[in-house]
This record gives sequence, C-alpha cells and structure tokens, in this order.
Amino acid sequence: DIQAQPRKIISSPTWSGIESEKVCYNAGYTNVHELIPWRTLTGRQQLYQDDLWMRAFGEGLVTWKPPVDLKTIPGIKDVRPNGHKEIVLNFITPHQKWGIHSTYSDNLLMLTLNRGGPVVWISVAD
Repeated sequence: DIQAQPRKIISSPTWSGIESEKVCYNAGYTNVHELIPWRTLTGRQQLYQDDLWMRAFGEGLVTWKPPVDLKTIPGIKDVRPNGHKEIVLNFITPHQKWGIHSTYSDNLLMLTLNRGGPVVWISVAD
C-alpha cells in the first residue's frame, strides 16, 4: 500500500535515483537546498514564456484549463478519413507542458507514487 507504507524502490536496472540515505533524486533539489540558480534567463523559476510562438497561441503565461472531454468534440472525428480505421490513443507520460520528468498530472495513482501534485495551483476564476 503506497499510502500506509511508502518505500524506496529501485525502478531502473541502471540507476536507482537514490542520492543518499536521506535524499532521492529531485530535479530542483540543488536549486532549493544549495541555492544554485535555476537555468533560466533570470536564474529563478519562471512561469512566463517569452517566445513568439507561445504568445501567439496565448500561452505565454500559465492558465487553468479543464481536462479535455473527448465526448464533447465529435466535430474533429472523421474529418480527414484516410481509409484506415481510426483509434483513440491515451498517452501516459511524465512529460507535460509546464514540467518535465516531474508529475503525472492526470493520473491519481501515478501522482500519488510521484508524491506530487499539479505543477501550479491556479484559480479557475483567474
């Protein structure tokens, strides 16, 4: 039970992720605990992306968006048939737009295993 008895495990045959008896690998550990600047333009954590293509789509600053309900968008199905059967794919990946190798933001079990939560908490009203 991951709630009652969390334990360290070796999840890879090549690297355990265990840095010491007290610390497991964490991408931001040295930045927070050893005060090493973040590898960004400002040396701090950044939520604003000043890229032309990000701003062109209104994505320069993080915003709240609800999960996509695929049942509400039937208009995109069968738009460009190519003669092959269409299938629905569900990708489970640790990668997401605002965090890399850090959270499984749409899967409660993986989120619990990762001891994480959403990357940034934002009010729906904002």
